[in-house]
Amino acid sequence: MRPAAPPRARTNSASKNRSVPMSGAFVERQRLWRIGAVAPMVAVTMLASACMGGVVVDDATGLRVPGATVRYTDSQGTIHRVPADGTGAYRFDRVAGVAPAAGPITIEVRAPGYATLTTTRDVDYRDNPGATLSDLSSFWEIQNFALKPLPAVNGSDLEAFDTMWLPPYHGSGELQLWVRNNGPLDVAGVSGRIDCSVEETDVATGNVTRFSPAPKTAPINLAAGGATTYPTGVFTHTNTASYEVSCTITASTNDLDLPNNTFIEQIPHD
Repeated sequence: MRPAAPPRARTNSASKNRSVPMSGAFVERQRLWRIGAVAPMVAVTMLASACMGGVVVDDATGLRVPGATVRYTDSQGTIHRVPADGTGAYRFDRVAGVAPAAGPITIEVRAPGYATLTTTRDVDYRDNPGATLSDLSSFWEIQNFALKPLPAVNGSDLEAFDTMWLPPYHGSGELQLWVRNNGPLDVAGVSGRIDCSVEETDVATGNVTRFSPAPKTAPINLAAGGATTYPTGVFTHTNTASYEVSCTITASTNDLDLPNNTFIEQIPHD
């Protein structure tokens, strides 16, 4: 008689499907792969969500106001301004380095023929519950503004809107204030005065000096729509310091929009 064959090992089908514990190195590679796949999406979202934009409209008609200027001072004291386009839309872009920091910001909106609007808003880039990557603008901080038309009365609107140096090169020389007459009337032969205050920060020491040069006076002759520069008495040296300069133009005329007579400029160290 042949000896009985040894019993065959029984196979548990469940054991075939039992997962084999993965090594720590493999798990880590999987985790890093997932992070690598998600990181670009997060980066794009962060860049998109750190933009601020909106539209400027006429408060009476609701129509867009092309060419308006929107300027902010954010929670860190940084100032930036951008013009609205031909449709009244504006945008502060993080990629371009001009988006405001999160938190409270002061906004000033100007446009010829409208009263200057100064208001405070709160910027919170996280508040976009319906945002989608298929439309990156859905991540933006949206802030819209409405401007009130100036009253139709006799007068003119003098606006301080920019600065430049004389001699015309960056960083040294006397700062000049650009002034525009937004109309509707011409300004002819009236006395004008420019007052400025300066905050100078020495880049080597961090010391801050505040001063106000003597006011500058000059006759103002500006047709409606015209613009020219006036000396401010402010001399800068950006090879050693950065500046924040605030200048105001006043004149013996019926000025329809006094808030836009002041222009504030931040001048960085070279």
